[in-house]
Amino acid sequence: MYVVSRKEENKGRILWKESTKSKSLINSTRIVIDNFDKFCKSEYTHDSDDVINELLSFDVTKLEDSTCDLYQNWINYNAKNGISAKTLKVYFSLLKSYLHYRGIKVSEKDIKTNVSLPKVIHEKKHPLSMEQIHEILKIANYHKKSLYLALLSSGMRIGEAVQIRKKDLEILGQRITINIPAQFTKTKTSRTVYISIESSKMILGKLKELDDDSLIWGTNPDYNTSVFAEDSAFSRYVDKIGLGVRYESGTRKITLHSFRAFFFTKSARIHGENYAHMMTGHGGYLMEYDRLTDEEKLEMYLELEPNLLVYDQTINEQKIKKLRDANTKLTDQQITIEDQEKRLKKLEEMLYLERNFQREK
Repeated sequence: MYVVSRKEENKGRILWKESTKSKSLINSTRIVIDNFDKFCKSEYTHDSDDVINELLSFDVTKLEDSTCDLYQNWINYNAKNGISAKTLKVYFSLLKSYLHYRGIKVSEKDIKTNVSLPKVIHEKKHPLSMEQIHEILKIANYHKKSLYLALLSSGMRIGEAVQIRKKDLEILGQRITINIPAQFTKTKTSRTVYISIESSKMILGKLKELDDDSLIWGTNPDYNTSVFAEDSAFSRYVDKIGLGVRYESGTRKITLHSFRAFFFTKSARIHGENYAHMMTGHGGYLMEYDRLTDEEKLEMYLELEPNLLVYDQTINEQKIKKLRDANTKLTDQQITIEDQEKRLKKLEEMLYLERNFQREK
């Protein structure tokens, strides 16, 4: 009984101080622990606790050598089983933290010298086009369409959107404002975002039926379950309409994150990258944006909004107006040129008559 209890305690301890970690990090840590346990059973016919205890029984030199061998075997095992190089890099960092917490302390210098991770392939990201957005929305049901428009027009992460409740919304302004609580964000920093007028229209009716603690877009109170459900549903949609293409690494070119990337690109083009980083919750943006008033932030969003609309033709109307204005300007210039040509021709005729008159005299 002691051994079982101890193992459960050890396995749980790495999820140390969960209240200080994001839900995604907690979930990833659990995945790594389970993955490592599965690896140990497959490769060494013992569970992870037995392997760790054996490592702890070695002297320092043997501990370092054996741990590096263990790391390399674990990397090879996961690479062979289809874990991408990018994901493996994240998982390896978590595994090292886990084993260090369990007492397996190996210097980073030894690890860098003796352990090799597969190279991360940096593939050119596929930009989501407005035509593709229309195709996706055409096949999505009403609830999903509402979620996708919100992601597209706010820059929220899917993990943030599925946790938003009615009490996080302010609906009495020009645009619906969403106050994302710090515990929902990746950086543990709260922020304010807006959703477009066409996105707002899709949830206003629903809001009347919800109490303050009701989820707006989430389908399950459990964060991980809700994110997984949305990822799966979106994958089915893009596969059905022939957009489920993948990079050579095997990862999908179009995912829910593509909506967030679309927002970032449009924001950066209109107001610059620092504004885009601020609105999407990235760290490191210039602090000048923290000094903007709510009215100034909303004004900047309203300038951006036409570029985020899917069904509204405001942006197209603006383009048409610019073309018409340019055409009018060209027409006016043409008329001016024609008038000048007529005047020049008339002057030439008068000059010709004047010369003839002088000769006759």
